[in-house]
Amino acid sequence: MRVIFVALSKFSVGELHNALCVAQQLQRRGAEVLFLTPPEQQAYAEAAGMQVRVLPLKLHQQIQEVIEDFRPDAVVLADYYLLDIESEILDLEALLRLPVPCATFDSFRWAPEPRTVENRLIRPQDERLFKGKFDRLARVRALPEGVQILRACPVNVPTKPEGRVISLKMYEQPFTITEARRREVRQRLGVREDGEKLVMFAKASWALKAMYYRMLQSGGRAARLTYSYEDFLQELLIHYIAEVDAPVTVVGVMPQGKGEVYRQEQRRFVSMPFLPMNEFTELVLSCDLFVTDNMPSSATTRAVFGRVPVIVLTNTLLTGTQDGSPLTFPEHLRLSEEGAALIQKWNSLLHGGIYPFTIYPNGWIDELRPLFQNNPYCTTLVQAEMYALSETAHCFAELLCNRKAREVLQARQQAYIEQVVGLPPTYDLFETWIATMKGVYA
Repeated sequence: MRVIFVALSKFSVGELHNALCVAQQLQRRGAEVLFLTPPEQQAYAEAAGMQVRVLPLKLHQQIQEVIEDFRPDAVVLADYYLLDIESEILDLEALLRLPVPCATFDSFRWAPEPRTVENRLIRPQDERLFKGKFDRLARVRALPEGVQILRACPVNVPTKPEGRVISLKMYEQPFTITEARRREVRQRLGVREDGEKLVMFAKASWALKAMYYRMLQSGGRAARLTYSYEDFLQELLIHYIAEVDAPVTVVGVMPQGKGEVYRQEQRRFVSMPFLPMNEFTELVLSCDLFVTDNMPSSATTRAVFGRVPVIVLTNTLLTGTQDGSPLTFPEHLRLSEEGAALIQKWNSLLHGGIYPFTIYPNGWIDELRPLFQNNPYCTTLVQAEMYALSETAHCFAELLCNRKAREVLQARQQAYIEQVVGLPPTYDLFETWIATMKGVYA
C-alpha cells in the first residue's frame, strides 16, 4: 500500500498530528507513505519518521506529477476544511479527477454538509488587518460525494464504518512512561520529589499569532505590546492554583520558550519551546495535571490517552465590551477584587476579546456542538469556566490533591480508551476502502 498525505496548514499542527498517527500505523504494517507539507511543518513531519516533500506553490497544477512519480493507492487530505479556512492551494474537484481514491480527515465532524464558521476573535472592523492571515467568516464547502470521510478518534465518537464515514483510532494503545523516565523529566524541570505538583499548559502558535494581531489593533499599530495572552494565562493560573497546599511548577509550551519566567514562594512558571512529538508526549505523561483552552486539541487527546487528569478552560458566563470599557460582572462569578481587576485588564487590552468559547480564540461553541453532543470523549476531562476563578481553583485543587477525584476521572478516561482501541486496525480499514474504490477507477 502506498499513500500520500497532504497536510494543508502552515499554522496548525493538530491536523498534521492526526495524519502522522495514522501514517505510522500504516507504516508498521508495511505501507509506504509520502507527506506533502508546507515548509513550516516539514521538520515536524520528518522528526516523526516520514518521507516529506514541501508542498509546491501551485499544487493544483503539479499534483498530477506527484501522483505519477509516487504512484499512490490513495491520497488523504488533512483536513479538507483548511482549503476554505486557510489555504486554497488545491482544487478539490480537480483532486477527484485524479485516477486514485481520495479521502479527507474530518476532525470536527463537519462533513459532508456545507457550513459557515465564525472566528469570534475577529470583529468586522478587524477584517482588513487579518486579510491574508485569518478570516472572520469562513464558508466551508460541501464535501463532494467521491471523497471518503475519516473521523479521528479521539476526538470523534468511535463507531463502526457507515457509508463513506470511517472512524480511525489515532492511537493503538494507551500512552505509558516508566517511573524512572517520569522522574527524570520532572527533575529536568526542577520539580522536587517532596510532593511538588507539575501542571502543564500548551498553546498553539496560530492562536497566539491571531491574538497578537488583535492586540495591535486594539492598541494601534504603533503600540508596543508589553502584555500578552501568555502573561494573562500566567496570572490566571496563579489564581487557579491558590487552593493547592503544595509547591506547584507550571510548564507552558509556547512558540518562544524562555526558561523560568516566574518564581514566588511555592509557585514557579517555566516556559518551553515546541517539542518533537515523542518528547512532548513524555512531558505530558510526566505531569500531574494538563490544562488547555482547546478541548479537541491533539495535545489534549494525548493527555487523555496517558490517563493524565485534564482541565479544559471554557467560557459560557462572560462577554466583554467591544471598546474595552469596564465590565459588569455577574454576581455568581464571586470574584475577588484582585481577580476582577485582572479580567478588567485583559478586557481593556483586547477589546471584544472576552466571549463564549470552546476553542480560544476561535469561539466555535455552535460550530462544535455536533462533535461533542453525546460524545464519551467529554467524560474524560473536566470543563471549567475560565473567568469563574474561585470555582475553577476548586477544580484544580481536587484534581491535584484529591486521589479519589483523580481516580474517578482516570476510570472514565480508561473506558473511552478501550472504546477507541477496540476499533478495527487502521491498515485493514484503509485496505477495504481502497479496494472498494479501485473498482470505481478501474
